[in-house]
Amino acid sequence: MLLSYLSRQLSPIEARIVHDTDLAHLLTDSRTLSEPSSTLFFALRTASGDGHLYIRDLYDRGVRCFVISRTEEDWSQTMPDANYICVADPLNALQQAAGLKRMQYDIPVIGITGSNGKTIVKEFLYQLLRKDYRIVRSPRSYNSQIGVPLSIWQMSGEHTLGIFEAGISQTNEMERLEAVIRPTLGIITNIGAAHQENFADTRTKLQEKLRLFSRCQAIVYNADHKEIATAISSSPEAAVAIGWSKTNPEAQVYICKIETEETHTTIKFRSDGADYSITVPFTDEASIEDVLHCITLISILRPEVLYAQDRFASLEPVEMRMEVKAGDRGNTIINDVYSSDVYSLALALDFQQRRTAGTQMKKVVVLSDILQSGMSAEELYAHVAAQLRIYRPDFFIGIGEDIVAQRHRFADLHAAFFRDVTELLTSAVLYECSDSCILLKGARKYRFEQITERLVQQVHETALRINLSAIVHNLNYYRSLVPSGTKTICMVKAQGYGVGSYELVKTLQEHRVDYIAVAVADEGKELRERGITMPIVVMNPERNAFQMLIDYRLEPEIYSFTLLRSFFEIVVRNGLADYPVHIKIDTGMHRLGFMPA
Repeated sequence: MLLSYLSRQLSPIEARIVHDTDLAHLLTDSRTLSEPSSTLFFALRTASGDGHLYIRDLYDRGVRCFVISRTEEDWSQTMPDANYICVADPLNALQQAAGLKRMQYDIPVIGITGSNGKTIVKEFLYQLLRKDYRIVRSPRSYNSQIGVPLSIWQMSGEHTLGIFEAGISQTNEMERLEAVIRPTLGIITNIGAAHQENFADTRTKLQEKLRLFSRCQAIVYNADHKEIATAISSSPEAAVAIGWSKTNPEAQVYICKIETEETHTTIKFRSDGADYSITVPFTDEASIEDVLHCITLISILRPEVLYAQDRFASLEPVEMRMEVKAGDRGNTIINDVYSSDVYSLALALDFQQRRTAGTQMKKVVVLSDILQSGMSAEELYAHVAAQLRIYRPDFFIGIGEDIVAQRHRFADLHAAFFRDVTELLTSAVLYECSDSCILLKGARKYRFEQITERLVQQVHETALRINLSAIVHNLNYYRSLVPSGTKTICMVKAQGYGVGSYELVKTLQEHRVDYIAVAVADEGKELRERGITMPIVVMNPERNAFQMLIDYRLEPEIYSFTLLRSFFEIVVRNGLADYPVHIKIDTGMHRLGFMPA
């Protein structure tokens, strides 16, 4: 899409097009820049930051196209080659741009919403239909006001089916997402308590979610869920409602019997007068309900797939997050078992790039053959090689017969190739990896867990799992309770109270926390050496570590005149005119701190 065309469509307050550009990438986070020359950056203002602060840096890194809401300088003087479109609301402009891209393609598009299960239903549908369609879908759980347009922008002429999820946290959001996705078929998975705080009641939230289906031909839902069934039956939307039911033989998809055994479940059902029986490798109720949504959707879109027993039997569980683990020899391991396909590869490479940003860590990518892509091997691995060139890993390891046969496509990369994991493990290649961030992305048949076991540090069997996404959710929730602009400081002393300070701090830094606080200077030094750039407060600055504070740009908490005088002397000795410190006040515990007087 040409920048000049987009500029006309976005109703700009002001625009400056120096050189027209064909746009391939939309960017909202300056840290994920990959191809500057074809990138359009949207300077979004959120509770945690202002994208306008990063424009100069992006310009210096090669970006020339920007959507902004204000100009504070003469760009013709400071950034002479920059194009900009000034609009009232850059987020709305982002959604409009994606909506224009969506309207270029007349293909079936499935929109999925609900309180839980959206991502799993999307991934199950992908697994079941990927032999029949070239599918574009939301990366992971990109279902927000920002994530949805970035997902839709992936669409291209090669795709024959789209699957996108939409999530909301307050009223009036779904209408905006519907205009971007424009689904032709819809699924509502369920309704629950998630994000309830911004809705008067569950009924209000349900009505808001149903707005996604205003232009759908059909809506798939659980007809046994009374609240959803009532809301759909009274909805003004014109779509045909296709319900599945375990109790009503007259339902469009009637679930006759569910037989659960130790490792699998057999589902017998009737659809459009025909009887079917499928077996899936799950026994939990949530997964079975997700499969029932898929069955019902497929009965509308491509009913012959309901006879494909092997597809249902080989459904793989969906891991919701990449695992990040500490490895031997200073390595960090990113274990991405979530999906193995060409469209999720870019997201994994982007994640690796964020983790290594500002560090000296080398980037190593281990990739297996990508199965059932719907592309020829030549086309597939040409695409993979092109993605790798964008992210420039220091070392690439390819595993599998197909990727070995296509090794010539990676000739410009430092690379090694193996026909299977056993061949890799018997080589010395993995032992040569040190101080590296190693991305493991492989189809399940290749059993990449063997590589993980070889690389990760040996730990006790008892493990504490930290959900970084939950921490981010909590952070944003507390931010929503305080006035805009209120700064945030997060305590991560004592290795983040035992959960691992680096991964925690890296996540907090990515989400624009203003400060972190550690107990002693050594903790701050270690974080700086691993690439943490945000301000760090040292709660207990010892005198023999004062020089370390200055060398590593650490900010001491000063709690006595003696400490203040000692640190002042070090600052003067270093020839500094000023240096940031934090003053601790005794508020009544009489342990440390100045009296207010």
